[in-house]
Amino acid sequence: DALKTITINPAEIIGVADRVGSLEKGKDADIVIWSGDPTETATKCEKVIVNGELVVGKK
Repeated sequence: DALKTITINPAEIIGVADRVGSLEKGKDADIVIWSGDPTETATKCEKVIVNGELVVGKK
């Protein structure tokens, strides 16, 4: 339920759930890959993918 609070629920509220808010084929997605728990200060951002393009990190 906590994950839905920051993903699909807001997308449904603003009327864009057909494009974003969940991981499904054909939906828009920006993805961040972390080395560990993203709430920990030692965790590093490994990769960022925006509009299907790798913008941070190595392939």
